[in-house]
Amino acid sequence: MTVIRSLINTLAVFGILVLIGIFSLLAFFILKFIFIAIVVGFILWFVLAVIYYGFKELYDNVQKTK
Repeated sequence: MTVIRSLINTLAVFGILVLIGIFSLLAFFILKFIFIAIVVGFILWFVLAVIYYGFKELYDNVQKTK
């Protein structure tokens, strides 16, 4: 009887460890996706800002020359 009980205990501990591992992997992937999204957002924002200011400078120069 004690053998079965110890087996159940080890299985329970193993199952809990596996669940923790799965959840940590999921959390890691979700965090990675959030990090990638933030980085891509910053890059896009920077590129758009550079393009906007570049066109604004060009537009102002064109307005001055007229």
